[in-house]
Amino acid sequence: WYQRRVRAPKEFIVICLDVGKSMTHGVKGTQRLEAAIKALTLLLQQKLIYSTKDEIGLVLIGTKETKNNLSDCGYSHISVFREILVPDLEFLKQVDKIEPGQSSGDVLDGLIVSLDLIINKSRGKKSTGKRVFLITDAGTPSNFQDFDTIVQQMQKLEISLNIIGIDFEDEDDNGNTIQKSN
Repeated sequence: WYQRRVRAPKEFIVICLDVGKSMTHGVKGTQRLEAAIKALTLLLQQKLIYSTKDEIGLVLIGTKETKNNLSDCGYSHISVFREILVPDLEFLKQVDKIEPGQSSGDVLDGLIVSLDLIINKSRGKKSTGKRVFLITDAGTPSNFQDFDTIVQQMQKLEISLNIIGIDFEDEDDNGNTIQKSN
């Protein structure tokens, strides 16, 4: 019998990686960026092996230069490292060449640029989902003025957000600050 080949649905993903000053300066600076790149590498390896139809893009926050479609709107120090495409070994090799940023970028601006990529890539296409992975230490102040609007847009467009926190802190039962392990 002839079997019709059915294309597996895919997921559209943008990884939004903070490479800014807070990720590279201070006592644990280079360790933070190394941990973030390791998390990114592991995610890409999983997608290469198990989800060969998914498409992934990469946005860097805190870069010296600005390279994104929204730069005219003030989204500076945010660079699209890779458009949303099926990941390959070349992408994995390029991740190893990510340089520490020399500026501070707004994490929410990086999120908006990431959402713009997903919206433009997935428009009119079938998918199993749309996600943004935000990898950051949240060490740079952000402008939360449009936060509620961002959340509403993500809900409306069914885009989920996964945050991978690098060196996030928490409080114990007595209110003392403790370092969470990554």
